[in-house]
Amino acid sequence: MSTLQIEKYIAKLSTEDGIKESVLEEKLQKSILKILRNNHSYIFQLLYKYDVSESKAQLAFKQINDEDIALALAKLFIEREKQKIYFRKLYSSTTNNEE
Repeated sequence: MSTLQIEKYIAKLSTEDGIKESVLEEKLQKSILKILRNNHSYIFQLLYKYDVSESKAQLAFKQINDEDIALALAKLFIEREKQKIYFRKLYSSTTNNEE
């Protein structure tokens, strides 16, 4: 799976008709695992792009095997995207209330 597919999966969290989080987590894990095995350094670009906590990412990389690392990273991407969604809704409702 390509990086664009990872971005597509993450974007689905932002939509109301998004897929279940467990399904998304599994798909992201598989995509991330392929990236870890084929282009290890690229995962760092994705972590930066999605503004994933560096300290949390370091903990993820301390996992025993690649599958566990990929799962931990998938959870971090999802967690970060959910934070972004929360703040967008929070600030959009605050802005609407001020008008």
